[in-house]
Amino acid sequence: MKTLYLLKDNLDIPEQNFIVKKGTLAEINYVFDANDETVPTRLGLNFDNINGIYTLEKTHFDNLVDLNSITKMQSKFNEGDCVTHTDLGTGTIKSVDYKNFFLKDRYYYWVVFEKGDYYTEEGFLSPC
Repeated sequence: MKTLYLLKDNLDIPEQNFIVKKGTLAEINYVFDANDETVPTRLGLNFDNINGIYTLEKTHFDNLVDLNSITKMQSKFNEGDCVTHTDLGTGTIKSVDYKNFFLKDRYYYWVVFEKGDYYTEEGFLSPC
């Protein structure tokens, strides 16, 4: 499952002469050198609507989270979770997406129900 982060403040990426504007979504795609204690662990980040992977030291990223400059956006359900829908019955989460449809940022899910596959938002689902 994806874990997304929302930038609450502009993010100046050290050593890259690059600033990402607040309100941008970020996703950690890679962790570099996690097992090598001689060099700092670096995170590979993708930003919404910005091409490329940008790296930050993990300690710097963790400090930004602690300072509430970056907020973790956790989905209610994971892939494979059993969910219920009032009209469609019981189903299983097939995939999880975070989208901005109609200016409403929220998680959406592909769910396999007995009546077929449906794409629905988080608010219409309950855990089994």
